[in-house]
Amino acid sequence: MNESQTQFDQRLRRLDHKHKAMARGRESVMHPDGLVMARPMRVRERRSIRPAAILIVALLLFKAILIGSIGEAIYQERVAQLRHGNLIEHAGAILMQVDPISSALALE
Repeated sequence: MNESQTQFDQRLRRLDHKHKAMARGRESVMHPDGLVMARPMRVRERRSIRPAAILIVALLLFKAILIGSIGEAIYQERVAQLRHGNLIEHAGAILMQVDPISSALALE
């Protein structure tokens, strides 16, 4: 009796685990004999670099527009003023310093 109860408990745990996995999504699979069964979808933990790339491109374009609109000399002066500020302004100065890409993109 004890062994059958252990097997029953193990089957219940497997079914509970499968039920929780199917709640996240399922896919239908046809076996060679024609039986269609549902199985849990695999979790794909794929990290994309797209958000970081968009952020970098947006920052470069923003800097290029600023450099193009006010001129590189005035832009450099304003970044130098940021360097003498508090910690956040100093970090902003590091991000906003002129780089070759934004300088080349600037339409002066």
